[in-house]
Amino acid sequence: KKIWEKVCSFDSLGISICITYSYFNNGKLMSHDYLRDEQNNFNHFYYSFFKNGKFKRQDTFDYEMNSVGGKCFSSNGSDTIYYPLEIMPKFSSGTADIDNFISKNIKYPYSAREFGIQGKVIIKFTINKDGSISDPYVWNKNSVNERLQIEALRMINIMPKWKPALYDGSPIEILYTLPIIFSLK
Repeated sequence: KKIWEKVCSFDSLGISICITYSYFNNGKLMSHDYLRDEQNNFNHFYYSFFKNGKFKRQDTFDYEMNSVGGKCFSSNGSDTIYYPLEIMPKFSSGTADIDNFISKNIKYPYSAREFGIQGKVIIKFTINKDGSISDPYVWNKNSVNERLQIEALRMINIMPKWKPALYDGSPIEILYTLPIIFSLK
């Protein structure tokens, strides 16, 4: 079975067109991206479908891949409220935001403070479909003090659940990058 395919072409006027198709397990079309670039006049459209073959949504993006609108439909084909194709995860712990959480929970290691050690620890982790965090690791471990790394990881591991990322209305896993700055100023 085909899961996806990509078809790209260029015509005699220099217009490039690239269409990517993805399919449900039953072989029906799930979505397709349509990209057209005519001498920097870029068009990008995304279309998706329900498993029953009915149209689900149409999105339009500008040259910088910013959404400029679209339409959503219910499984019976009627118009419904438009929602963005992609929604990034959000930190959620009541009204506190991520900066407040970090400032309240980070503990500058005493030995690092004593020796004037500072730095930026870049942590990468997965935000799962249920908003939980898994697999945190230090991305820049060769360029930052180990004591700072340990504290940054400790703080990530006590974080509450996030609001998960959404793609086409469904939760998805996403790799997230969070810099944590240790400064003595």
